[in-house]
Amino acid sequence: MISLIHTSFPDKEIALKIGKALLEKKLIACTHITPSTSQYVWKGNYHEETEFITIFKTNSYNKREVIKYIKNEHPYEIPYIMSEDHVINNAYKVWMDSFLTQY
Repeated sequence: MISLIHTSFPDKEIALKIGKALLEKKLIACTHITPSTSQYVWKGNYHEETEFITIFKTNSYNKREVIKYIKNEHPYEIPYIMSEDHVINNAYKVWMDSFLTQY
């Protein structure tokens, strides 16, 4: 089983910084960062901004630690953080598990 954790950041540098920290802690195996246009209403005002959608790949053992780290380091007052679990091919899972620290 693999856990994908999705969130968005206001700029690429923050996404890269958090991704690198989680990689160095061996809490994630990989991250994908993609620019996206977001539209939303915040505190009564309409916003249209570029955000960076970030997907973190980890295992079910590390999911809580990854989410905790993202919450603590995220610059948004109320960040969107979603996780989902998937079954993946065994070769990828073996590689991922050999890299990750398990909490």
